[in-house]
Amino acid sequence: MKLILNLRKSNIKTQQKLIFLVLSDENLRKIMRNYLILTLFLIFLSSCGVKSVTSASVQADIISVADYKDYSCKELALDAFNIQNKIPEISFIIDKKKKDNDAYIATAVVFMPILAAGIKGNQEEAAQLALYKGQLNAIRQVAIMKDCEIIVQN
Repeated sequence: MKLILNLRKSNIKTQQKLIFLVLSDENLRKIMRNYLILTLFLIFLSSCGVKSVTSASVQADIISVADYKDYSCKELALDAFNIQNKIPEISFIIDKKKKDNDAYIATAVVFMPILAAGIKGNQEEAAQLALYKGQLNAIRQVAIMKDCEIIVQN
């Protein structure tokens, strides 16, 4: 339905016509429904490209024992110690990013799809953690083959 209003201004002699589109409740509902569908669709699309994992779900890479076969027991123990010290830090970063991404997704669903742009994956850190775990596995295997008395934990 269109509503035409005529306004007269004291200093202007010509009439100005303003046209307002009055929305019915039904049209407003359709617009809001379409906006909601579009919002949910955009959130879905923005989160499709982002994959977040927990540190516990990261599987070890396969690392060749040949990389460590020339190491002495002392060198194996030192490398294992250094890698084991890196794992808690990278695990914390992975889990924090996962938690932040989950919070962004929940907030974006409620408020605005623009918040979904804040979602960042943690694949780079997960790949680093997988490498560390694989290196520890290779060190463990070489230590067993050389009868070294070191304890390598994941």
